[in-house]
Amino acid sequence: MGKPKLDALFKPSAIAHIGASADFTKISGRPLRFLLEMGYAGMVYPVNPQYDNIGGLKCYPDVEQLPSGIELAIVSLPAPAAVDAVEKFARKGGRAAVIISAGFAEAGPEGQKLQKRVQEVAAKYDLAVCGPNCSGLMNVGDRVTATFSSGLERGLPLDGPVAMVGQSGALSSNFLAAAKDAGIGFTYWVSTGNEAVCNFNDYVAYFLEDPRTEVVVGYVEDIRQGRQFKEVAKRALELGKPIILLKVGVSQAGARASFSHTGALASADSIYQAVFSQLGVIRAHNLDELFDFARVCTARVRPRGKRAVILTASGGAGVLMSDACEAEGLDLIEVSEGQRERLRRALGPIAARVAMHNPIDFPAEVLARPEMLRQACEVFAHDDEVDIIILYAGILPDGGEEKLAREIIQVATNCSKLVVTNWFPTPPAHVLQMLTAARIPYFTEPTRGVKAAARLADYCLLRKEYLDRRGKPEPEPAIRPEILAEGKSYLAELKKELGGRNQLTEYEGKKLLAKFGFPVPRGGLARTAEEAVTIAEGLGYPVVVKVVSPEIMHKTEAGGIRVGLKGPEEVQEAFAAVTTSARTYKPGADVWGVLVEEMIAGVREVIVGLTNDRSFGPVISFGLGGVFVEILRDVAFLPIPFAWDEAQNLLAKVKGYPLLAGFRGAEPGDTEAVVSVLMRLQTMILTLGGEIAELDINPLMICGAGQGAAVGDCLLVLA
Repeated sequence: MGKPKLDALFKPSAIAHIGASADFTKISGRPLRFLLEMGYAGMVYPVNPQYDNIGGLKCYPDVEQLPSGIELAIVSLPAPAAVDAVEKFARKGGRAAVIISAGFAEAGPEGQKLQKRVQEVAAKYDLAVCGPNCSGLMNVGDRVTATFSSGLERGLPLDGPVAMVGQSGALSSNFLAAAKDAGIGFTYWVSTGNEAVCNFNDYVAYFLEDPRTEVVVGYVEDIRQGRQFKEVAKRALELGKPIILLKVGVSQAGARASFSHTGALASADSIYQAVFSQLGVIRAHNLDELFDFARVCTARVRPRGKRAVILTASGGAGVLMSDACEAEGLDLIEVSEGQRERLRRALGPIAARVAMHNPIDFPAEVLARPEMLRQACEVFAHDDEVDIIILYAGILPDGGEEKLAREIIQVATNCSKLVVTNWFPTPPAHVLQMLTAARIPYFTEPTRGVKAAARLADYCLLRKEYLDRRGKPEPEPAIRPEILAEGKSYLAELKKELGGRNQLTEYEGKKLLAKFGFPVPRGGLARTAEEAVTIAEGLGYPVVVKVVSPEIMHKTEAGGIRVGLKGPEEVQEAFAAVTTSARTYKPGADVWGVLVEEMIAGVREVIVGLTNDRSFGPVISFGLGGVFVEILRDVAFLPIPFAWDEAQNLLAKVKGYPLLAGFRGAEPGDTEAVVSVLMRLQTMILTLGGEIAELDINPLMICGAGQGAAVGDCLLVLA
């Protein structure tokens, strides 16, 4: 949905309220009331055949009698009548509609038909539609209050740099009121409703392009157009405008059945988190964090790194904030001798009672002389070794809070560091207003400011990496074009042979992977014990024997694997054992024979997988094998596309990574080979364009550093 269409929603020159009520306490009366009370400058036209005028405005009996040139209609009619009214308004040249009415897709089959009609009308007349079943929208600066939101009962929201998109009308309304109390101001606010025409991403994209908007916050239940969202998030990174989302619905209820480990492990929330992490979306886990992160992202200065210094008048608060820094990934600097000397000069005799380590703990008398805290801050205000200055203040004698606030403002407005103030208990409201006006983020509990500063630092570093990556030349493809062509050709032929079957055997899957250049062990399919021995002799011992059947995907449970076979007798015995066991496990199964392969002596086993998310598309997974993935669910995800350095970072995200890197003197695995497999897998998936639904390489055998890797087993499901 392009900017001109959404301009008609958020910047209309005139507004009609179809179905307006003269009772301003009703939902159908509030939008007109708010337009009048909040000072919307354009013309307003109520429509209702029951009235001649409402609120001193001429009331029109029907849509047809409205004058031309009205851009936006607010619709407060029952669902069937609402659709008819929207179509009539569109025929008169209307450009946008806010459908407050409920009774659409959320109400069942009949409502779904009505919502489809809304979509058809919007497509036919090129109409922007908010809703249906929504609380409406606002453009705060222009006083466009096309909403019945109870959040306006406390007056117009503060004007500020934050835009909000909410998928819950009631909660988003309450957020409006609470934000005013918290000193957070808005450019725009919208409740998306059923998103029949304009969706969550359309609003975020529109707000990002407005020069007044610096931050977009949102309450999200489901992002239905995930690929579009990824493009919007990239644009936000380019512009340096953080997106902060409170994403709810993290349970596994409703998770789809899956053949592969990857599909079973990839909960909806884990995919959301992977997308957010890759694209710099700051995730809030509750409403307090949504406020906190919005506040810090509108600060005067953004940090260049994660190096922090704490200055506190409470030792206990200093310990709390130090613990929070470690938990949230901020690095407390070591106070240098040069910094100590500058502190001594700044503080004079009192310096002898100041703890000259980080956190820097001041004695109580500093509270009576706030300028001393400022002087201490100034020691670090222009120090290249510091990115973030974290302050703690409490109760000050004789109303000293205002004086301290002035000192903090003086420091923050004259330095290049992010200055964060944690103030507990909360000072008088006018003191907080002073800090808000100066765009200095404050927090009412010692650790909240630490967490907020850490999230902003994470965002700034990720954005720098993103921009640096975009400035580099395109890397060489992970798979040469001729190999890609050969792999595609082989898959086309294989699909003809499958006869509609979409799950490949390990033998078939490995042949396909080998065609795309994956490191697959040497081996072959044996239909008799004699063929198995012949293949083993050609490979050299030891070998592995695994049953091959299109009806048995998980061979371990079927007793279908034997490893470390050192001679022909053992191979013959293994052939008989695994084929018999497989037929016992699944009577009547079509057992083709066995796969005989060279045995790979890896130092570690990992799992690499692919799942196709219905919204965001293909996502790669990585985890250490065995108990780490099966019980501990120690697995990380990375959406496609990604760069080499992002694949490297993926490995380090799993808790068991030190085992792969060489823990306590153990031989390290070839992590570069793992990254190479991830890049190759990405290239194959992008080339095949959705032909692979799921894939597990489990295990991927990792040899010692510089010695490569090999596909130990694979489960591949075609789309």
